[in-house]
Amino acid sequence: MQDKKFITFYGEYSLQHWIELILSNEITLPNFQRYFVWDPKRTIQLMDSFDKGLFVPPILIANFSGDTNETSANYVLDGQQRLSAILLTFLGVFPERFKKEVAGDETNPSRKIIDWDFKSIQKTFKDCCNNDIKILASELKNNNLYSPIDNNLMRTYNDTNQEDIDLYLKLNINEEFLKTRYLGYSFIKAIRPNPKDERGLFGAIFKNINTSSIKLRPNESRSALYWISGEKQEFFKPKFLENIKIKTDSIDFVRYMALLSNAHNLANEFNCKILEINENAIAIGYARPRKFEEYITKYVEIVTNDEDHSIFGKFSHIFPEFKKDLNNLKEYFNNPVYSNTNYTNFMTADFYLFGLFYWVLFKKKKLVLDETIKTKILEAENHQKEEYNNKNLNRLGAIRKRLITSISIYSEYLEQKDGN
Repeated sequence: MQDKKFITFYGEYSLQHWIELILSNEITLPNFQRYFVWDPKRTIQLMDSFDKGLFVPPILIANFSGDTNETSANYVLDGQQRLSAILLTFLGVFPERFKKEVAGDETNPSRKIIDWDFKSIQKTFKDCCNNDIKILASELKNNNLYSPIDNNLMRTYNDTNQEDIDLYLKLNINEEFLKTRYLGYSFIKAIRPNPKDERGLFGAIFKNINTSSIKLRPNESRSALYWISGEKQEFFKPKFLENIKIKTDSIDFVRYMALLSNAHNLANEFNCKILEINENAIAIGYARPRKFEEYITKYVEIVTNDEDHSIFGKFSHIFPEFKKDLNNLKEYFNNPVYSNTNYTNFMTADFYLFGLFYWVLFKKKKLVLDETIKTKILEAENHQKEEYNNKNLNRLGAIRKRLITSISIYSEYLEQKDGN
């Protein structure tokens, strides 16, 4: 029988105590948590459920003992939306609809989200409120990033109507309300602290639970796997690439790395140059959106465990010093060629990035770039639009062609041209 590694505690706290836990940072959100996704209607309905004594699913909290990459913390794995709703309705404010657009990809259409989570209120409370909730409420109501929960909120959120606002006012969510309503919890703690085991368990739990009817997008769910990897989080989501965007969403760096690792491994397997491989062998069998996300997820798992894989190769063989490689890549974004890194579509981003990532990261080469590459990329874009009749440009076949074409274009700018 396998030794038990974790123990779970159960109980309940008053809503007032939950707010105290949030504002004191006794509980917080892990970096892989998504943004707040509820609208005012749903938030008010939750508080009505508390008022009526209806069952509300408990909060799941996990104690992370900390390691060299992250300090110890009590992380909310499930329940961010509920806790945010409690906090916001008590303070009487709601985040403005920032209209942050999550760009579409091979698996999902674009959608807009609220670019907010309760860590921003934790920071405000710590920085300027002297542990006084009344000062916090006043500060937020005077902050143009928040709107009071009143009739004006209906102008921003079309799903919120007069009945919702009337219900909110009727509930009168004050300290007495919070003291007399309760919300349960499950608390997971390691018997013998082991950060690696904790990351594995907590990341897997987050990935597999979905209490809300608003499902996680694949890349949101994948964030839990990044966290499990420890220091390789820096590889999966390099901070300096956060400003490289498709529309308003940061590029999915892992998508590029998975496809390039596959192509790189094919070249090694067949002992040929990258431009000589059969491009149709890249991600073969993974063309459907769900299968493609499985392909990306498998890459993350292979990198995390540093396995030698038949599709992707072995991470430590390709990137024995991945931090040094990323630093080398970072320097290229000072080049005027990348003065505008807000790409309007995946096609343009792919032509600009596949070749750059391949030669700098995989082949450790230096590139001498100038403005002429923009003309060549534009020609490649026009050719692909014509080839695909401006349709299906995000299909896997088109992506494969962009990968090879981009690598070919950038090969002309190698400091020492060898085309390997």
